[in-house]
Amino acid sequence: MQDDTRQDTFADVVAGMDDQIPCASFYVCDNEAVWWGDVHGCEQASICTTHVMKWLEDSTRRIATHGYVRCWRCGCSFSTVEKLGTFRPL
Repeated sequence: MQDDTRQDTFADVVAGMDDQIPCASFYVCDNEAVWWGDVHGCEQASICTTHVMKWLEDSTRRIATHGYVRCWRCGCSFSTVEKLGTFRPL
């Protein structure tokens, strides 16, 4: 019985391998996510290229203007985009 459940679960996972992963940015969009974003451990999400670029531009502008970006979750300040967050391909 347990083997049947495992086989069914595995079949479901394999069947969905080609499904599009939606962009989960807070900008709300219908694009396919192609990046995994990690904002210094406070937030992680699958995200599209358009919103990665928007995040990078916004963060870079804020650092250039104020010298840092403060995380709204943990309160830590970051003086570079590289310390603030990272993105890797899905």
